[in-house]
Amino acid sequence: MYLTCLSRRERPSDPKVFHDAAFLSQCGERDARNWLRNRAVEFSPVFGTPRTPPESHVLEYILFRRNLPLIDLALAEHGRSRTILSRVYKRASYYTRVVACTNASLFYGEDVLGVMSIDKPSLLQEIITLGSLAELRAVCKNPHLSRGFYSGLVRCWNDNNGAQNANLTAVSNDRFKHILLFLSRNPRVSTNLDPFRLDVRGGLDHLEFNTRCWKLATVVPVEPDWAYVLSKLYRNLHRYTDDFDDVEQVLDRWRPAEEDAGVFSDENPFCAVREQIAAKFLIPSIDMLNDDDIAVRQAFYRTFDPERSEFRHFDWAEWLERDDWCDIWLSSNENIWRSTIGRSKLRGLLGCKSTKNPDYFVINEFDEREEEYRKSNPEWFDNQEDNEEYKNSDAELDRIRELEQIVWNLANAIDKRRSVGAVWLLLAALVGSFFGTAIW
Repeated sequence: MYLTCLSRRERPSDPKVFHDAAFLSQCGERDARNWLRNRAVEFSPVFGTPRTPPESHVLEYILFRRNLPLIDLALAEHGRSRTILSRVYKRASYYTRVVACTNASLFYGEDVLGVMSIDKPSLLQEIITLGSLAELRAVCKNPHLSRGFYSGLVRCWNDNNGAQNANLTAVSNDRFKHILLFLSRNPRVSTNLDPFRLDVRGGLDHLEFNTRCWKLATVVPVEPDWAYVLSKLYRNLHRYTDDFDDVEQVLDRWRPAEEDAGVFSDENPFCAVREQIAAKFLIPSIDMLNDDDIAVRQAFYRTFDPERSEFRHFDWAEWLERDDWCDIWLSSNENIWRSTIGRSKLRGLLGCKSTKNPDYFVINEFDEREEEYRKSNPEWFDNQEDNEEYKNSDAELDRIRELEQIVWNLANAIDKRRSVGAVWLLLAALVGSFFGTAIW
């Protein structure tokens, strides 16, 4: 029976396979690439990796035997037979090897946490520990590797308690920083799973990965390089559980004595780490808004919900007195864009800032972004109804600002001893404005 099965594998009976074999043995390089690229890809529901069609070994071997650089490149990018991909990787140029590392089928069945053989380590282990940075980047950014690979990769740091086992692959500090930086750009990292489905295999692997990443904030050295890498990783990482026993203690850990407290997170990696932790683990509150730490205030601006009752009646223009660039952080808050009140108040704040800074033009950018959201998220605007309370409040605020400007002009005219006619003209405008406000 075994010999029969082997014979069937070596000599496929499907006529289409014979047709493809004849075609691939004679076709041009571009046609071979198109054939490889246009095949449907199915993913394993258990491991999440691309499945290998049974005929791939035979058909891709035919292409491999032709030994043409462009066909090797096509195999490296679109091949599904691990056996053939491994051979392509070993004989190909440096550039083609990097392309092969983007193909999850090259590592099918390999485990980064497997026993490290002294004589013959796995290809995946070799690339993680000794491969070029380009190859390491390709592996870390690949979203189609085995689901357990990502949590295992975080355990590879040789100073992490999880990597003390001698059987585990271990990497140096510098290597691990690159791994985290490359992982931060992996679409798998930013995947937000349904918390009610975290009991399935893929969910548990993803949860373990997230937990290990957050725990790094409690063990890695408090240094600028580590802060920069963690801030990039945490920007795309979701929070599912309470990974810290004491969030405030973790935030204090990333407040080094030498930090420039006046520099916000775009320029200060320590501040960036604290902002990401605060944004994911603290509930927006008045205390966050009034916190002395600019990172915590940034986290508030980026996450609070303007629809909540305790935040509905704030004058956002007052926030500019403390944080000149709070409009940038507010503009990144989707809770604001999905709220009629939030959009109205943000536009008012931008108008106020433009008034104080004539060279600061952002209203057009606001309108363009609002139009983009209307197209991408029309449901945010379906129930848009002008709230009379806020509509009147905004109108009154505009008139008060107009009156302030008129009074300022009047005082300026008096100080400069302008003509009596000019003073009376400004007084008349002031009285008219007061009457207009009263009628409104």
